[in-house]
Amino acid sequence: MSRVTPPYDLVTFVTDYGSKGGFVGALHAVVDSITGPSSLVRIIDLDHSIPPQDVLLGALRMERSMKYLRPGVHVGVVDPGVGTPRLGVAVEAGGRVFVGPDNGLLMFAVAAVGGAQRAVAIEAHVLADRSKTFDGRDVFAPVAAHLACGVDLLDLGPLVDAASLVCLQRPVARLLGDALFELLVVQVDTFGNVQFGTDRSLIGRLGDRVRLGRTNDGEDVLAQVGSTSQTSRSALRCCSWTATNASPSRSTKGGPTSCSACGRATPLYAPQRRNRDGSARTPTVRGSQAVKGHRRPVRRCR
Repeated sequence: MSRVTPPYDLVTFVTDYGSKGGFVGALHAVVDSITGPSSLVRIIDLDHSIPPQDVLLGALRMERSMKYLRPGVHVGVVDPGVGTPRLGVAVEAGGRVFVGPDNGLLMFAVAAVGGAQRAVAIEAHVLADRSKTFDGRDVFAPVAAHLACGVDLLDLGPLVDAASLVCLQRPVARLLGDALFELLVVQVDTFGNVQFGTDRSLIGRLGDRVRLGRTNDGEDVLAQVGSTSQTSRSALRCCSWTATNASPSRSTKGGPTSCSACGRATPLYAPQRRNRDGSARTPTVRGSQAVKGHRRPVRRCR
């Protein structure tokens, strides 16, 4: 049998399913069962390690991936509202189709490729035996596979106003005082690099060093901007998300700083300011205490 190139030969996934439990394998199996053994559709697992229900990080991860991907069907499943009346949607933008829940997860990526052109509420081309807790397998994966095979967007369900789709508010830095900024720590990768919820324009204003705080004996705790530490994700969250309960202290191993609660290094950033005499001032940064609410959609797209 000759192979026919499908309308979309690429399906990508970003989820919070993790590597255990067979969830990712189920997504692949559904796509393969619909596209068939002779299909040229390629599946790329962009990320399945999004923390459970962290819609904001999932949205940022999808957005960041777009500049490296050719057009295809891009599926996002970070879905705290699964089993509720929230919509499942497919959004056409920039020669691509984005498939997932209407909770803001898709919209940063949609905007990154030029904005929504059409959007539909998913009602058709889903699995008949649909679970109440696994829309990734039963709704979004089959829809992605059918789109890859040539099903038109309008065959999935009724059109919806793209401006009515849920959007997340992009996190911003907040000035708390002279040379004191509060930044949202979005993620710490496995190498200890910190991703903040701010744009490059702020990062570009950083000085060489920042002050994280002071030790119990009153000494400044400094960190080198742009350095990679041996920080675990849980350790940095301990230090930066609950800073009032985890005061910084000097590292006994010569690292940039450590937390008295967990002993891990915690690199953070802040803009460089200058004193009145023109000398460089070491800015202070502290972790965001407002992260508990960042997963909630706070506005609609305009």
